[in-house]
Amino acid sequence: MNEEKAAKKATPDTTIDDLISTVWMAGRNCDREMYDDAGDEINRRFAILREKVNAIEEVCSWKIDDDGFWMTSCGNAHCFIEGNIRQNKYKYCPYCGQAIKAVKG
Repeated sequence: MNEEKAAKKATPDTTIDDLISTVWMAGRNCDREMYDDAGDEINRRFAILREKVNAIEEVCSWKIDDDGFWMTSCGNAHCFIEGNIRQNKYKYCPYCGQAIKAVKG
């Protein structure tokens, strides 16, 4: 592999735009190896992104603890001075924006 190709290898700091530019340049230069490497890296990164998006919950589950705090599935604790979720007309989590689902237990 020559120095130009070595310089084009993706690193964690390489942006998607840089990879797309590499794909275009490789296509113009008929460099199949560079084209395949950049395309594989783009596909790998999109697969990671797809996994993260699929892992996002569509609701935020709220569960009350023994001290009266509502523990949220997005990792926060919320305390109402008076009432509960319904009485305070909470429909969406103020921390993550997802619809609230109260769970028992």
